[in-house]
Parts: sequence; C-alpha cells; structure tokens
Amino acid sequence: MTRSICLIALFSAAALSLAVFGSVRERTGFASVQTYSHALPEPASECAFTESTETTEAATETQPAAFTAASTWIAEPTEPTFAYPLDLNTASLEALCSLPGIGEVTAQAILDYRAQTGGFTNRSQLLDVPGIGESRYLAIYDLLYIPDEQPVTEAETTAAETTVLPEPVTETTAPPEPPVINLNTATREELMLLPGCDAAIAEDILHLRDDLIHTFMSPYELLYAESVTDELFLTWQPYLAVDDEGGTQLTYPWQAT
Repeated sequence: MTRSICLIALFSAAALSLAVFGSVRERTGFASVQTYSHALPEPASECAFTESTETTEAATETQPAAFTAASTWIAEPTEPTFAYPLDLNTASLEALCSLPGIGEVTAQAILDYRAQTGGFTNRSQLLDVPGIGESRYLAIYDLLYIPDEQPVTEAETTAAETTVLPEPVTETTAPPEPPVINLNTATREELMLLPGCDAAIAEDILHLRDDLIHTFMSPYELLYAESVTDELFLTWQPYLAVDDEGGTQLTYPWQAT
C-alpha cells in the first residue's frame, strides 16, 4: 500500500516537471531556434560589384585638384651639362660659367676679349683676360681647346718672360727751408714761419722790438722775450738776421761780434 502511494507520487512529480518545462520553452522562444549551419555566404551579385566600382570612381572625381597634383611626381629641371673640352672660340656664357673658378663676370670678360681680338689663337691668351691668373688658367687649361691652335712663338715667350714692369717712382719733396728773417723788419706772419713760432710768440717778439728795445742789434736779443726759450732760439738761429739801423746789410748770429 505504501509502495503504491510512493509510485503515484513519483509519476505525479514527473508529469508536473514536464508541464513546467513546456511552459518555459514556449515563453523563451526556444522552439524557434534554428539549427546552426556551416554553409558559406552566397557571393555578391554582379550588379552589386558594378555599383561598388561606380561609387569608388565618383569619390575619386570629387577629390580636389591639389590632392591629385600632389600625388603626381614632377621631375625637377636639371642644370644643363656640357661636353668637355669646350671650344674656346664658340663656347657660350653659360658654358664658360661651368668651368671651375669662372663666374659670370670673368666669363663675360672672356667673351669681350674674344670679340675684340677676333678669336683666340692660343689658350695662353687667357692670361691677358682680366680676372684670370696663373692658378685659374691652369685649372681650366685642359677643359678648353682651340681647333688648329697656333703655337706660341719663341719671341712672344721671351718677351713675356723678360718684360719687367717699371717700378713706380715716388718723388719725395723735402719741406722748404724757412727764409732768413730780418728781425727789425719782419711782420707777425713772417715770424710765424720760424719752426714752433705761433701767433702769441710772434706778438711777444714784436712787443720786445717795437715797445722796448726799438731795434735789434743782435739776434741774441730775442732771448729777452719771455716766450722765447733757449731751445727755440737754437732752432731759429740759422734763419735769423738783423740790419744796421734799418739798412739792407744783414748781420747773422755767427757774424755778430
């Protein structure tokens, strides 16, 4: 009896569990879940590929011109090259400027010399062009040629080697010697010709002569002037003289007794 009751209870619990599981399955949509498939997706249609290409081309056409130009490589201009050696009588200004150490000014001087002489006959004539010295001449010698170049004659070579430019002559002019001055007739300007005699010293001498002693009997009387020192007098001594009471006969210091 007891066993029958236990079996009935067991079956009832199982039936209840199935009912509950079915209710939950319907609420959660578990019954609508499809079986997972490993099949690959279908390839895109041709129309879809065409549409994608047209979209890309349209996007390219809408790009700004600056972007398109920037993406294009533009070759930079290169400097002209010249074949060496250059014909000295036909080379252009640009070709001459390509030589080492030759700028536009020197190249133009070469063209001017070529026009004046009617053309180069020997490359050594480049030494006559202003701006081309010995070192620059040697640097460009092998980069130039002259068709039928004429050799330098021995006479020209000898003349070039023996030509010696005259040294400039500098004339040295000694300063003029002060004239012999008659102390009894000299003016202020004449006294100022003496070495070291300025206007104040000249006025002091005139004051001594005109206001104090009236006449110089000897050049040594100059030492009575306050501003005349022994050093100045010794410097002036060769140029001093006095006359005899205003006469024309001059008496020099070394002749005075």
